[in-house]
Amino acid sequence: MEETAEKVLFKNKTIYTKELYLNFNKFHLRTRNKALSISLYICMGIMIISSLLLIFLKLDISAGVTFLILSAVIVLSYIYLPNISVNRILKFDKTFENNENQYKFYENEFEVSNPFGNTKIKYEDLYRVYDTKEVLYIYINTRQAFLISKSGFNEDLENAIEFLKTKFKSNYIKK
Repeated sequence: MEETAEKVLFKNKTIYTKELYLNFNKFHLRTRNKALSISLYICMGIMIISSLLLIFLKLDISAGVTFLILSAVIVLSYIYLPNISVNRILKFDKTFENNENQYKFYENEFEVSNPFGNTKIKYEDLYRVYDTKEVLYIYINTRQAFLISKSGFNEDLENAIEFLKTKFKSNYIKK
C-alpha cells in the first residue's frame, strides 16, 4: 500500500481480547438496541405473569408451566447470547483473540493495520461512532465495528474524541 503524505493526527493501539469482544457484543445487542431490549423485557414480563395466572388460578396448569419454561429459556438466551457468540468465534478462529490493531487517524480517513494487512477507510464511508466509558465503536455498517480502546490513545484521547465528534456530527453518540 502506498504511503500517504498526510499528517497523522492521532494514533491508537488496541489489543482485541475476549473481554473486548464480549463487551462489544453486549453493547451491540443490549445498549445499542434499547427499543428491542425494552420490548423483549415487556413481552417476557407479560408471558411470566400470564403463566403464573394460568398456574395459580388453575385454568391450564400445563400451558402455564410451558409458558413459564419458554419465558425462562428466552430470557437466559438473551442474557448468554453475547457469551455464546464470542466463544463460538474464538473457538473456530484463533486469529481474533489477542490480535493487535494499530489505528492512524488522518484528516479525511483512518488506517487500520494488523498482522494480516492494512486498510484505509474514509470517514464518509463509515456508519456511526459510539463513545462508551472505555471504548470507541466505529461502525462500518449497522452490524460491524472497529473496537478502539480509549487507553490506546495515550495523551491524545480528548483531541481524538473532539476530532471524531466534528467528523461524525449527529452520528457520534455518547453512551
